[in-house]
This record gives sequence, C-alpha cells and structure tokens, in this order.
Amino acid sequence: MLKCNDISERISAWIDNKLESNEYAELAQHIKECPSCQAKVSLEQYTKMMVKTKLPLVSPPTGLYEKITNNLKVKSRISWLERIPLLQPIPLTTALASLIVLFLIYTTWFTQPLVTDVADWEVCKDAIHSHELDEQGKFIMDYTESNPQVLVQLVNASHRRDFNMSLPNYNTQKFEIKGCRFCEMCKKPSIYLSFQRQGHLISLEMLDATHIKFPKAKTQNVNGVPYYRGKYEKDLVLIWKKNNLVYAITSDLPEKELAEMISPEMSSRTNIPTHPAINS
Repeated sequence: MLKCNDISERISAWIDNKLESNEYAELAQHIKECPSCQAKVSLEQYTKMMVKTKLPLVSPPTGLYEKITNNLKVKSRISWLERIPLLQPIPLTTALASLIVLFLIYTTWFTQPLVTDVADWEVCKDAIHSHELDEQGKFIMDYTESNPQVLVQLVNASHRRDFNMSLPNYNTQKFEIKGCRFCEMCKKPSIYLSFQRQGHLISLEMLDATHIKFPKAKTQNVNGVPYYRGKYEKDLVLIWKKNNLVYAITSDLPEKELAEMISPEMSSRTNIPTHPAINS
C-alpha cells in the first residue's frame, strides 16, 4: 500500500502523465482517498499553471549556444567551490520565476481565510451521531438521575472513565437533565449527557482533550470562552475546551440559546445551581 511520502515524490510525474498505467492507477486511487495528497496535487497543478500562464516567453539571446559550448570546454577547470549552485549567479528570469512561485505558494497556502464551520471535524461528526441515536430512542442511559450534583458524584465515583466529569455552571431552570451514558467519541472514552429544554433535545458529550487535534478554524466567543461551531442539517454543534476536556453540545436550538451552556467555570462537585423542584 502506498504511503503519502511515496506519493509526494511522484506527484509531478503523475500530473504530467509520465507514469506507467498500473502505477498511474495506483497513485490515482490513493489520491482519491487521501485529502492531504489531494491538496498537494492541487497546489502542484496550480503552481505549474501559474508558471505557464503568468511568466512571459523569453527567446534565448544571440550567441547563447556558443557561450554554453565554451563553458563546457572549461568546466574541468572550475573548482569544486564554484560548482555549488547557491554560489552561482542566478539568471533574471529564473529569479523572477522563483519569486512568483514563492509568492503563489504563500498566498494560496498561508493566507487562506479560516473556515467558520467544523462539520467535517471528527469531534463534530461523532457528537451529531450520538445526538441522532438519542433522538431515535436508541440510547439507554446508564444513569437517569436528574439532579446534576448527584449525577456528577455517581459518574466520578464509578471510575468508568480515566477523567472526572465536570459540568458547565448552567441554569438548571432552563436545561433539565434526562440522564447520562458512557460512550465513545473519536475512538476514545466519553461521557454523554441528555438534556431537555422546552421540548428540544440537547446533548452534551465530553472526553479527554489529550491527543485531540483541533482544526484551523475561526472560533466564536461567549463568556470569555472561545468555541467552534459546526452545522449539520437542522442541528448545531458548539465545541470548546476547558480543564483538558473537550465539550460538544448539540441541539436544534438557536446558537444564542445553546451557547448559554458554555461557562468559563466548570463544576465537578456541588456548586451547580439546582432546580427548585429537585429540592422539594
């Protein structure tokens, strides 16, 4: 099976159709399935196109052939130091072409605007998947305790995860817990909580942030906490990091209402405000 390093060495030949048919097909299959190599191919094609279309055609000056022939005759007398390419004078057209290529690479690769939607991020996709299963009634809760204080203590005392669950300091009069389930997100253990607000399902899933790769995307901000947003059909996912945990909250509620769950302070024990009905 080909690796990305193998592809990188043959991208130019692949674009110019200089490969054998079987090798061409093998590279084409890998590129089709690999977003990273697709980006490299696109950049290589764009660079070749810009060099061909933007640089003027220059006719060789008179006497160039004779100069090259004379240089070859004296080549054996050139010292090894003088043969180092970086120490040789660079023709003007070559220098201009190099500058154009570097400029194009910089403008296309390093100055692209940050995306604002992270729906393709694995964390976002897994959060949507769990939310949909809950909507379809396919999730059986491990705990159905509605008191957030008690629920946090039950989950953390179970030692079924290698991290302690912490909840945002949310308004329990607006968000009511249905229950909690132990799940997986990004192939790592997670904790899934199900909430209700005025008939809308809200899910909050959390996992250890270690080894989670965050996308290069634009973040929003609420209560001093930066968060990513991902939109998938009717559902919105807000994702943020706090105390080395990644939180993903999903619902069809408007973003302003959903963002009320994002809090700069997290609770792992008793300082969550409790709904009056729970105390009665």
